[in-house]
Amino acid sequence: MEQKVDKRTEGLVMDNAERLMNVEEVAKRLRTSRAVTAELLRLGWLKSVRFGSEYRIPKFALHEFIVDNIGVDILEKLEAVGAE
Repeated sequence: MEQKVDKRTEGLVMDNAERLMNVEEVAKRLRTSRAVTAELLRLGWLKSVRFGSEYRIPKFALHEFIVDNIGVDILEKLEAVGAE
């Protein structure tokens, strides 16, 4: 059977880096609580895609968040904005 090629995505490599994670998966990777992760999303510090009340975080967005916050105490940063 011949496979159809979508011209919009032709040549795009879809690998594990494109995977979307839910809040619990991100919390586990950050080794923090679901509440802290949800607060990062609420503040817009962690980029996501929303489907109704559910959030999905692309792996690249998690990586970007980590790189942008190397050496930063996130809990202190959250306290400074009155979050948590």
